[in-house]
Amino acid sequence: MLHAARRETPPLIEQIPLLAGLTSNALAAVTEAVKLKSVGRGTVLHSQGMPAHTVLYLMSGQIKQAICSVAGHEMVIELAFPGDMIGLAQVFSSGVLTSRTETLEASTIVEIGRDGLERAMELDVTLARRVVGALADHGASLVRDIASLKGDSSCKRALEFMQRCGRRIERDNGALSLDLPITKQLMAARIGLSPETLSRVFRDMIEGGLIEICGRQITLTARCRALMASPEWASIVPESPGEPLAPMQANG
Repeated sequence: MLHAARRETPPLIEQIPLLAGLTSNALAAVTEAVKLKSVGRGTVLHSQGMPAHTVLYLMSGQIKQAICSVAGHEMVIELAFPGDMIGLAQVFSSGVLTSRTETLEASTIVEIGRDGLERAMELDVTLARRVVGALADHGASLVRDIASLKGDSSCKRALEFMQRCGRRIERDNGALSLDLPITKQLMAARIGLSPETLSRVFRDMIEGGLIEICGRQITLTARCRALMASPEWASIVPESPGEPLAPMQANG
């Protein structure tokens, strides 16, 4: 359910790293294009194929970006957490949304109109430089994802993803616990695996004494961390790299 939106004030806007510290004229320009929205789980914020008019900044909640097939399946290409910006590359490239953006839980977002961003960029070159930098980082991230999907084992992809998005808790025995903010099904879709393959990878790592699982908390044992730091770490779980991307059901 979409609740009433309200016009934002500069103090809140300045909490967004992309917009912090702008000149007063640039800040006034972008303020005119900003709205704060509270949305429920399952709200579609961007629809694939529609014109890209807004950039989203996630204040709280979770969002997924997915590409949908004609058959109704979806491939999750990105997961967004508080502090993430969504849609910047699409707004400043073709201007057409190439993916669908949907909330995974109740979320608070700041919606920033493209016209306001463009006016602010003309008034403050700092913002223009930040946008260019953000687009470059996005492109580099895509290259890393493609390289991982093509060349890394399922085990390596799973371990690296968990370390990127999980809340880290260092243990006295040298182990590292990671609280995952998403389901294992979503994790599998994000790293290009079927849920069955991810379950097998987890089972193999548990049997090898590399991880322990309790709900969404996954603990990397001290042995696992030592292996990951060694040249042989890519062969922790022997398998062929580059499993084909697995479609995820749209209702998943």
